Amino acid sequence: MLGASGPSQPIHLKEYFVTKSITVGVVSALALAIPIAALADGPAWRMFEGLYEPANSDGIEWTCEARDLGQEGGALGVIDGAFFGLENTCDLTNPRLQPDGSVTFAAICEAEGERIKEEITLAMTSDGITVSRSGRTTQWRSCAEPVAGDKEASAPDHDATASQWTSDTGMGWTEASTQDGRGSNITFACGEDREQRYDGSVRAFILGSTQEAGPIRFMVDGESFDMTQFSDGTFDLECSGCEQTFRSVWVTVAMGNSLTISDKNGRSATFSLTGSGDALGYDACRIGEPLQ
Repeated sequence: MLGASGPSQPIHLKEYFVTKSITVGVVSALALAIPIAALADGPAWRMFEGLYEPANSDGIEWTCEARDLGQEGGALGVIDGAFFGLENTCDLTNPRLQPDGSVTFAAICEAEGERIKEEITLAMTSDGITVSRSGRTTQWRSCAEPVAGDKEASAPDHDATASQWTSDTGMGWTEASTQDGRGSNITFACGEDREQRYDGSVRAFILGSTQEAGPIRFMVDGESFDMTQFSDGTFDLECSGCEQTFRSVWVTVAMGNSLTISDKNGRSATFSLTGSGDALGYDACRIGEPLQ
């Protein structure tokens, strides 16, 4: 075996593999001891973020709407680091990755005016998550998943509806939009203003119908763009360089495969870009230029 400066001392294979096995074992043990937040890109709760309904709804029709979080017949969820059970809310802190891939949180919960501490363990399933707390495990189904036996939900195009891009034209404007099935949506628009010039806009909501003002990031196939969003969901296109950023985002989204937007609170939404080019058109909206 050659070292950095010439032949090294001979190493017995048995000693080498024993040493290597011990090292791998130590690294594996350390990996399990490190909170998942240190192993993944972002907070540990983000992998479970979304709106859910009980897998066993006992005949109750759940709205799966963000405005009905925590209400019976409304929606359950993990949103912005908070756990929303039925008539109780918990802050998820101190995540611990378990050997089976689940994550245990130290939760501070409020229910009926009382504040308690407990442990909540979440694990991913094929159609949602499992929730283990107070010695009981329940199944939550993602609101983005079709309901078994529901004819409308099992229609051939149901799974594609959430990621389908649609376009609409009227009054001199063209809009292209899509949604992710979890309450998030995004709309690009291009049209004419009162001065007979091109005008444009983009509006997005993450996991609901309200949005906080602040910075927001677009990530298209690994390429990022930073913009500023207002509380009504629209984006600032009047700042220095904003028009150029908008045009770049337009073209990149039209030609890309996947778009992820994330806000200042760490919330994010991912949209398929299949069909985006047909809906948007491949020529960017020329904001400020005279109509041709």
